[in-house]
Amino acid sequence: MKISNGVKKLEKFLFYFFVFSIPFQTRKILFLVSPASPAGGSAGKFIEWNSGFLYFTDLLIVAIIFLAFLRGAIKFKKADIFLGLFFLIVILSLITSQNIGLSIYQFIKLAEFLLLFLYVRTNLEFLGIEKILKIFVVSGGFQALIATLQFFNQSSLGLKHIEAGVYNANIPGVATFFVNGIKFIRAYGTAPHPNVLAVFLLVSIFCLYAIWLKENKSKNYFYFLFSILYFLLFLGLFLTFSRAIIMIFFGASLLFFFVAFLKFKEKRPRLISLILLFAICNLLFITMFWPEFKARFLGTSLEEQAVTLRVYYNNIAILAIKEKPISGLGLGNFVWYLLNNYNLKEFWLYQPVHNIYLLIASEIGIFGLIMFLIFLGRILLIGFRRIFRLQIFFIFYFLFFIFLALAMIDHYFWTIQQSRFLFWIVLALIDGLIVASPRSLTDKAQASGA
Repeated sequence: MKISNGVKKLEKFLFYFFVFSIPFQTRKILFLVSPASPAGGSAGKFIEWNSGFLYFTDLLIVAIIFLAFLRGAIKFKKADIFLGLFFLIVILSLITSQNIGLSIYQFIKLAEFLLLFLYVRTNLEFLGIEKILKIFVVSGGFQALIATLQFFNQSSLGLKHIEAGVYNANIPGVATFFVNGIKFIRAYGTAPHPNVLAVFLLVSIFCLYAIWLKENKSKNYFYFLFSILYFLLFLGLFLTFSRAIIMIFFGASLLFFFVAFLKFKEKRPRLISLILLFAICNLLFITMFWPEFKARFLGTSLEEQAVTLRVYYNNIAILAIKEKPISGLGLGNFVWYLLNNYNLKEFWLYQPVHNIYLLIASEIGIFGLIMFLIFLGRILLIGFRRIFRLQIFFIFYFLFFIFLALAMIDHYFWTIQQSRFLFWIVLALIDGLIVASPRSLTDKAQASGA
C-alpha cells in the first residue's frame, strides 16, 4: 500500500511525542482484582499489581503500530526465533495461571512491548537516531525541572493529569527519607516512583553523552546549552535520592569515561571536558545537599526495610519457583500469589519480587527465563563484536548492561509501564544499530532518504 508523506510525518510525530511522554502516568483504571481469600485485611484496597490500566502512551503505541503495519514497516528476522519461543512459553503459561484475568492483561501488555521492540529496531533509519536522542534529553530536562520544584516544595505541584498523584511527607506510601528527624519526600517528576524517574533521567544523561561525543560543532552556545541541560538532568537524578541507580550511574559513568577515553582517541578533548563537568556536578550537589546525602547514602544499613524486604521477596520467589518450576504461577500473578498465601502487616507490602529474573522464573517458569536470557544474550553477543563501531552503539550497549544490573535489585523493567518502555526501546536500539550504517542514522541522511 502506498503511504503519503503526510501519513509518514504523522507517524514520526506520534513516535517522537510518545518518547517525550514515556514518563507520564496518565491512565484510566480498567479493572481491580481482590483476592478470593483476602490476606492481611487487603480486601477492597487498591493494589497496583492486581489492576489493569489503559495508559495515554498505550493509545500512542496503537496508532504508531497501525500506521507502521500500513507501511509494512514491522519485520521479523530469523534470529527472532528465540523471541518467538519466549512468547510461546508465555502463552502456554496462561493455561495454569492462578488468575487468568491478570495473565491475559499482562500478556496483552507484553505483546505491546514486543511490537514496540520490533518497530523501533526496524525503523531506526526512518525515525533518525539523532532525533530520538534529542527528544529523550528534552523530556528528561522537563522531568528534572518538575522534580526539582517538587523537592524544594516538598509536595506535588498540583499538575492535574500530569503528575502521578498527590503526595507530601505525611501521606503513607510516599517515598521519603529522614534527615535529622525531619521527613523529606524524594522527587517523582510525572513518574509513579522516584526510582522510575531516576532510570529515565539516567537514560536521558547517556543520550546527552551520545550527543556530546557525536556533535562536531564548536560554537559557544552549544557548550552552554549542553552544560545547562547536563546540570539540570544531574540535579533531577540526584533529587530522586534513588541510591542504587545513582551509585550505579556514578560507577558506570566513570567506567564509560575510561573505556571511551581508551577507544575513541579522537574524542579525548571532549571526554576530558565531560569528565570535568561530571566532577563539578558531583562536588556541587554533594556540598549543597550534604545533610540529605549523608542521611540517604552514608546511613545505609543491611538491617533497613528496603534491604530486608528484598531478601524476603527473593525467598518467596525461590519457594514459588520450586513449587512450580515449569509452568510458573502465571504471568502477572506473583502479587496475587502473595495475597492468597501470605499475611503481611500492611497492604502496600504486597509487591513483586525486586528481581526480574526471579520474577520471570516464578511467573512463567524456568524455561521462560532461559528463553528470555537466550534472546537477550544473542543480541548482546553479536553486539559485543561491533561494540566500538559506532560511539552511539557503544553508549546504548553500555546502558543496557546498567539495566541488567538494576534488574537484579528491582522489578520495574518487568512491571511498570515507563521502565518497560525504556527496557525494550534501548534493546531495540542496540539490535537495530548492529546492522545500521553510520551515515544512514544521521538526520540529514534520513531526511534525504525518507
